[in-house]
Amino acid sequence: MTKLGGREILSIYLRARRLLFENGTAACITSANHDPKQFRDPDRFDPHRENLASILTFGRNAHMCLGRNLATREIDVALRVLCERFPNMELAPHREVVFAGTQFRTCEELWVRLNR
Repeated sequence: MTKLGGREILSIYLRARRLLFENGTAACITSANHDPKQFRDPDRFDPHRENLASILTFGRNAHMCLGRNLATREIDVALRVLCERFPNMELAPHREVVFAGTQFRTCEELWVRLNR
C-alpha cells in the first residue's frame, strides 16, 4: 500500500501493466466473457460462438474448475431437452432480463413463452 494524494493505493503488475487500486476497491469477476473487443454482442447468450475456446467461465490451466466436465454436460443435456420439448420457446415479451452479481453473473428470473 502506498499513499497518493492522501489516499491509500495498492499497486500491482499484471502482464507487465501497472494497475492502481484505491483502498476498498473490489475486483469484479462478472465482467469475464463480456469484453466487446473479444466477443461480438457479449450480453447475448450464444452457445455457438466462433471463439468458444476463449470463454473463461470455468477458469483456465491451474485454476480450472474440477466440476467443469459435469457442469458442461448437465447444461448441454438440460438445454437440448428443453429445446426439443419446446422448440418454439422464446423470451417472454415485456419482461426485462437483468443480470446482477459480483461473484457469479446471474439473473434472478428468466421469463419465457413456451409456445407448444
